[in-house]
Amino acid sequence: MENATAEELAGVLKLSVEKIDKSRGINFLGVDSLIAVELGRAIQVRFGIEVSTMELLSGPNVTQLAAGLLEKLAAKGLLSNLEELSEEELDKMLAEVKS
Repeated sequence: MENATAEELAGVLKLSVEKIDKSRGINFLGVDSLIAVELGRAIQVRFGIEVSTMELLSGPNVTQLAAGLLEKLAAKGLLSNLEELSEEELDKMLAEVKS
């Protein structure tokens, strides 16, 4: 989930994913209010999860943002065995949830 979140951030920032420092707050990576709106939409499309612009502007890093997205999925009852899933399994599950 962390890698997928970094990919979405890189996409809206028009950077390669390798340039995304997952430990830095996204506000320090160039996310302003307009980018936050774009990122929120990208997250909604890819993961089916709503994230408010204010939540994104609060400055989570990619790791924190991914953890928050997983919590939202768990709260929806979509993930019961969260700790046991690999990154690939999460991506596959998210693709199924979207369709």
